[in-house]
Amino acid sequence: MAHHRSSHRAGRASGGLGLAAAILLGGVGDLGRAVAETPSAQAARPDRDRLSVAINAGLLQPLVLGGANLEVDVRWRHLVVAYSHGWSLELADQLGDEMTRQRVTLQVPYTTGFGVGGTYPLPALRSLVDLRLEAKVHRFAAEYASADGASRTRVVDYRTYTLGAGVYWTVVPFGGRSGALRGLNLSTSVRYWPRVATSLDGDAHTYFNATTNRDETHHAADIGIANSPLIVNVSVGYLF
Repeated sequence: MAHHRSSHRAGRASGGLGLAAAILLGGVGDLGRAVAETPSAQAARPDRDRLSVAINAGLLQPLVLGGANLEVDVRWRHLVVAYSHGWSLELADQLGDEMTRQRVTLQVPYTTGFGVGGTYPLPALRSLVDLRLEAKVHRFAAEYASADGASRTRVVDYRTYTLGAGVYWTVVPFGGRSGALRGLNLSTSVRYWPRVATSLDGDAHTYFNATTNRDETHHAADIGIANSPLIVNVSVGYLF
């Protein structure tokens, strides 16, 4: 009987030690998670179930192209829907050899459209990465300059339609803080927008150029760098 009571006590002690070890290990695990996930990290991690809205202004447009651009991004869970609108842009440099020879510059009264895709949080970097499909409409006004550059003559107005993709990296540097700076964000984007259609017959327009004194053909332009579909931009804004 004594041996049975001793074994029973030993079993209870062993069970108690096991329970204590489990509690201790659980506590250590919770402590480790608490240390690893500081308040700053918690604040930087977006709530997937909460709808967020970001309003950003492009920097390339006013600094390089003489215009402006605004973008609104709506995020919920892993979905992002975006609308952007640029206006009063001028493409005068690096338009390619043919447009340069014709002394053609391009005014862009507007470029507008939507994007939709996935958004993926990177809490450790206080940032988000978006992968988007984007459909855009771009309005062009082609003009050529006189020999002395004093005047311009309109060649043709037209629209192009692009369907492409973009990668966006948005950093929220003060996401771990409270106060007005919390939602400030900086977004870098690389986009590829190939033309899928234009309003020009045959995607081109033939006209007489008084500067070159010959008939010339203006081909529908691309919206990106050096008359290509590639676009790089940096924007700044606020995430609500």
